[in-house]
Amino acid sequence: MKNETIHFDNHSNNKLWLIIMGLSLIFIIIGIFGFFYDENNKWNSAIIALGNTTQAVFYSKYLWYKNAVQYNKRGMVIKIKSFWGKSLNYHQLKDIELSDSEFIISRYEMDDLVFNISNIQKKDIVKLYNILKNIIDNKNPSLA
Repeated sequence: MKNETIHFDNHSNNKLWLIIMGLSLIFIIIGIFGFFYDENNKWNSAIIALGNTTQAVFYSKYLWYKNAVQYNKRGMVIKIKSFWGKSLNYHQLKDIELSDSEFIISRYEMDDLVFNISNIQKKDIVKLYNILKNIIDNKNPSLA
């Protein structure tokens, strides 16, 4: 069976999406308050639709991939072989274990997160492991 990849999305360093999301909010505000006047409010409706569509694309990005990791300075969402992912705040992170078929994340005062990593590319598993190990070792969630 073909090895699958994990899509990594670091929201801490993604300035382009931050700018696009800011513009979409501006479009929505402009559309709501009706700065452009015409008979049928077509311009206002189009501007609102553009802003909402941009946000829908941004927030649906996570659903495009079967295996995905989204992370920032405070935590991450890991989705491996499931439709919904599992959230992890870095202050919960206790330890990580890696075997041939499982990736286990131990958390303080919570159940462990267990992911089946069979048929996942090793380089992606190593990348995820290194990100989490760096956080545990340094107790510093800076991912720059």
